[in-house]
Amino acid sequence: MKRTVPLWLALLFLATHCGPYRPRPTPLPPPTPLPLLTLGPTATLIPTTSRKPTVTLTPTVTPTPIIYVVKKGDILGQIALDHNISVEAIMLANGIENPHLLSIGQKLLIPDESMLEDMARRGFKVMYATPTPAFPTPTLRPFSIAWDQVAKHVDEEVSVEGLVVRTRKAGEDVYLCFHDPPQGYLSIRIPGGEMRNFASQPEIYYLDHWIMVKGIVERANTGWQITVQKRSQISVLQ
Repeated sequence: MKRTVPLWLALLFLATHCGPYRPRPTPLPPPTPLPLLTLGPTATLIPTTSRKPTVTLTPTVTPTPIIYVVKKGDILGQIALDHNISVEAIMLANGIENPHLLSIGQKLLIPDESMLEDMARRGFKVMYATPTPAFPTPTLRPFSIAWDQVAKHVDEEVSVEGLVVRTRKAGEDVYLCFHDPPQGYLSIRIPGGEMRNFASQPEIYYLDHWIMVKGIVERANTGWQITVQKRSQISVLQ
């Protein structure tokens, strides 16, 4: 005889061993591959410029000493005047004992500022003194004319007054000049052949002095000229 399993017992068995019913999930489609990324050029990082100012060191400049080569007609007083220093300073820098003995081609050291400062500390006169005329406000003699008025008196004998601010030698002749540079102005010429009639070294003797000259005004290549042959033609006005 066949035994029948009760229905309630069969349902209990299914619930206990099989659990609740779950539908099978629908499978997902395979993923679509993403396109490859193309990278651009690699960026180069530039460092930020420092905002601190760049310090530029200035090298110390060592002054180059001036070497003057003596030419024909040079005198120490004029060389000193051209460089605005005293004759004494040039003599000290070069060991010169007699300022009147210069040789053509001789090399002279022109003292620089440090040398001049050292000389000044030792009590020597180092700077060229600006000449002061004997008459700060010159009053011309009634029979004299100023040196810059001679153009009106060419070929006339006149008495001229003025301050000698520069002298020079050309060959054996000495020139006394009232203007620097002398070109285009009046110069007083002392011929070399007549030098015995004048004080020794007239280019130094008359420099920086207010003088009166008597002679004939002539035209010259450099301006106007008065030639003197006697010492009596030149007077130093003190």
